Amino acid sequence: MSLTWPSTSRAEDAAVWALADLATAARDHEYRVIGGNMTTFHGARFTPRLPVRTTSDADAGIESSATAAEILVTALVGLGYQQVDGSRFTRDYSGLELVIDLLVPDVYAQEHNIVLGPLSADAAPGLALALAREATWVEASVVLTTLEEISLRLPLPDSAAAVVLKTLAWSRRLADKDATDVYRLLDTWEQDVSSGQARPLRRSTSTNRAVGVLRRFFVAPKSQAELLPTASQTLGRGLAAQFIDWVDT
Repeated sequence: MSLTWPSTSRAEDAAVWALADLATAARDHEYRVIGGNMTTFHGARFTPRLPVRTTSDADAGIESSATAAEILVTALVGLGYQQVDGSRFTRDYSGLELVIDLLVPDVYAQEHNIVLGPLSADAAPGLALALAREATWVEASVVLTTLEEISLRLPLPDSAAAVVLKTLAWSRRLADKDATDVYRLLDTWEQDVSSGQARPLRRSTSTNRAVGVLRRFFVAPKSQAELLPTASQTLGRGLAAQFIDWVDT
């Protein structure tokens, strides 16, 4: 799918440049764009019915391989990035700080970092599911605030896996931005279902955990839907309920 839209801020410019570098460094690796950009790019695939947000960095979920991690780190350093934390890489470009964070699957339900060669990376619950499923590839042309146009080709978790990934991220961090992103991804997932693009989601440990979180915290009248604009709260709760029913079928 090909997308076109303008960047609205220098922070968004930085995220786009970081994504371009990530795509170059990881072109021979199995990875998924996750985090806020996952929500943004999925939301751009359809006409969003819920508010959108932007982010200033690039999060990538990579496979659990020390060899692959070492190759990817070498590629990022070759592009001018410095490893400033266990899995955070930064470089300065035209007055912007570009930031790439690498995450790995939460294979053993660990709460702490997982060491893979030169990386000490955060473990992301639901990432193993996202990597195991076919990616949703998006091609985007983004016009920056400088009027430069950047072309991207990025692998996203499919919308159902993205809902699971973001729901489990919320359950770990309890961040409001993650909660609103869950509803935005549910919006994209429902439009994938309506257009026949949604792929079936089998029950798994990650899926079961996500369904439990959605049922308890995202469907009830007093739920995370209260973070949405009043006019969107009923839609948000309804989408969460639809997802639960869809997984159960």
